[in-house]
Amino acid sequence: MTGLPKSILQLRRSFLLPLFAIALGLFTACSSADERAHELYSIAELEEQQRNLEHATQLYKEIIEKYPHTSFADQAKARLQELQHEQRTP
Repeated sequence: MTGLPKSILQLRRSFLLPLFAIALGLFTACSSADERAHELYSIAELEEQQRNLEHATQLYKEIIEKYPHTSFADQAKARLQELQHEQRTP
């Protein structure tokens, strides 16, 4: 094939396959984290619409704590700031 001894080719294959599986698992975990953060964010928005601000605040904080590397964490931080500002303003 490539001129490499068979043992080196087997070593490459035995190294790359688990590495690929780990990368795939990390991608899936990130994807499911985004999905869960999105679900929580949607529920928090609904809670806001129903004026259940205490529960909305709890959900936004949960997103920030559990899924800090998602875009929904940034959005949740922004919403928390807005809610705090609204509560201070009569």
